[in-house]
Amino acid sequence: MMHEIDTWPIEIETLLQPIAPEQPSGESLRYDETYDRIKEARREDDPSLSQGVWQRELKRADWYAVSALCLEALATRTKDLQLAAWLLEAWLHLYGMAGVRDGLILIVNLCEHFWPTLYPELAASNVDARTAPIVWINERLFLTLKQIPITQPETNDAVAYTWLDWEHALHLEQQAKKYPSLLRVAETEQQVTKAKFRESLELTSTALCVGLLEQTNDALDALDELETLLRVKCADQSPSLTQFKNVLVNIRQLLTGALAERNGGSAIFASEPDKAQNKGMLVNIRQMLSPNRSKRSDGPAALVAQPGAAQGGGSYITGEIQIHSRTEAYQLLALIADYLTTIEPHSPTPYLIRRAVSWGSMPLNELLLELLQDGGNLASIYTLLG
Repeated sequence: MMHEIDTWPIEIETLLQPIAPEQPSGESLRYDETYDRIKEARREDDPSLSQGVWQRELKRADWYAVSALCLEALATRTKDLQLAAWLLEAWLHLYGMAGVRDGLILIVNLCEHFWPTLYPELAASNVDARTAPIVWINERLFLTLKQIPITQPETNDAVAYTWLDWEHALHLEQQAKKYPSLLRVAETEQQVTKAKFRESLELTSTALCVGLLEQTNDALDALDELETLLRVKCADQSPSLTQFKNVLVNIRQLLTGALAERNGGSAIFASEPDKAQNKGMLVNIRQMLSPNRSKRSDGPAALVAQPGAAQGGGSYITGEIQIHSRTEAYQLLALIADYLTTIEPHSPTPYLIRRAVSWGSMPLNELLLELLQDGGNLASIYTLLG
């Protein structure tokens, strides 16, 4: 069960105070008993593994203890990125998406204000030791992120589901196209299906959906800040956060689509906070595409939208369009993806655009690795990339 955010025993601002004027980040606790106590509090037994003849009660992680130990250490003894990553993990388990949001905000601020003295210490030739906790977040914690409840039905007989459940339901649907009997087996075994997931989501109040969507958007904003900051601090050694980010983007897209369905296909709710957000998004798109924007002679060639180029009716953007930087181009694509999600919640197009945007921040070796992990081979990748 997730708990309210105001149950936290300490404010984030307290964690951002220097330990001492002459030693802002304090001391390293890597070989201190505090690290061992946190590791033990995090440890839990895998219930799927056989215990053989030595049956005993399974060890469960104590996330309250992890949180308390990390908070005390970060406030009074050290500024350590590994402790901040473990705190993010604990808050994820205890507070769900709100914990993800505030955990990421804390990490951003630690990197911004304590980078020269932050632990783990920087090596002379590379940043691998310093960024190892970030790599761990991306490669390990994204799996835990998939297990945050994103439905909270207001009936006792309905089940709360996670993004991992949604992935399972989608996979089951694909397999059932080949083997229809799988759906009957799934129903018998009480497995999650698309129908069950959608029912659970429909029984989740609009207020809860909107709140979770706001938290997800805030978490993505913090993650974007962290990525930008790491690129500045680490240059070409900046770690990737693509896997963690993709889960957040997918959850946002699912929630946006669900809220759009509740309003007859429009995601602009008359009485919800989304209204201002969506209005601002549309204004941003119109401003970026405005033919009256100030022009620079050294900018890239102007893109011209021809009347009739788009399909499906509606107004067209005509005249000269100026895009002045690579960053601006990708921001525009992200805005377009968000807008398409609100008007075409079932279309794969917004997802594909967001994926292209995420590729834009990845070096070639990481991009090839992701494509190969998705089941592609070199021949199909070369075809995809032209």
